[in-house]
Amino acid sequence: MRKSGLRFWAIVTVLVAVITGVLIYRYLLELQEASQTEPLIDVVAARVKIPQGTQITQEMVKTSQMPEKYVHPLAVKNRQDVLNRYAGVDILPEQMILAGHLITQDNVKELPYKIPDGLRAITIGVSPVSGVGGHIKPGHYVDVLVIYKQDSKSENPTVVTLLQNILVLAVGADLEKKEQVQPYDEVTLAVKPEDAQLIALGEGVGRIKLTLRPAGHLDKPSLPRVGIDALSRPSN
Repeated sequence: MRKSGLRFWAIVTVLVAVITGVLIYRYLLELQEASQTEPLIDVVAARVKIPQGTQITQEMVKTSQMPEKYVHPLAVKNRQDVLNRYAGVDILPEQMILAGHLITQDNVKELPYKIPDGLRAITIGVSPVSGVGGHIKPGHYVDVLVIYKQDSKSENPTVVTLLQNILVLAVGADLEKKEQVQPYDEVTLAVKPEDAQLIALGEGVGRIKLTLRPAGHLDKPSLPRVGIDALSRPSN
């Protein structure tokens, strides 16, 4: 019984392999026939991975030929049209470059192209005190604290470190780091979508305060909530 079961699965495996091979062969044959019977179109493709925001140079791209029916309507067909432009998205090696993948230098300076992949930009209002006295700049990292009352009956506030090691995208409307201290009323942070919800909730129930992290400090220590009773305990 066991041998017959093994034989059955062996036959199934062989059949699947044969069918897969036939399908791949037919696809390759179709491509070959198309290249022989249909006109070939020049398209521009990436030679290497081109990260978002990178200025495209001649070494990064190449011209390939494809059957017309496989060419995307927005495909770039002239290499000169991509040179010195910027990648608006990550472009993978061998990927066909589309017009929508390209942005200008002015676009690169806009906020959407500075947000790391998978994150969101969220802006919080700050004062000179809660915003570290104007010393926060784009590219710095901060921790986000929330001061709130745990319930409507409580008069005593609680402080929690909500997020740690958060990238600053902008202060006020400035996306670029400046040497001098600049006054600002808001700070824009790059956070995970779920962390954006936490910040919005924190603003709704309490006050947010930022702390500026030392350069290069990436640690995220486990910090407990702190209540009013902590003020009566001696510090270490």
